[in-house]
Amino acid sequence: MALLWLTRQPDFTSFTTIYIDDVIFLNHASFESVGILAPHYGYLNTLPRSTAAFAAAMPQAYAPIVISVATAFVTFAGMVAILGSRNQHIRC
Repeated sequence: MALLWLTRQPDFTSFTTIYIDDVIFLNHASFESVGILAPHYGYLNTLPRSTAAFAAAMPQAYAPIVISVATAFVTFAGMVAILGSRNQHIRC
């Protein structure tokens, strides 16, 4: 299903699009001296800030790709952590 969605609009994928939330943290990492532990509107966003800091170290054209891959990796890691532990209490 995800592959069909990516082929539906080949010019506008996650690898060519960057969203406003990502731009805020990317701007903080690139041009302002805001640390990873700085709050943003009262919230501590360490994961988006560290992802943006890593993307800011790359060339600017690769920022959407770096952020998309990092987001997919974090989502997959969370899924493995949640689903991997659900079968430990079931014994056959």
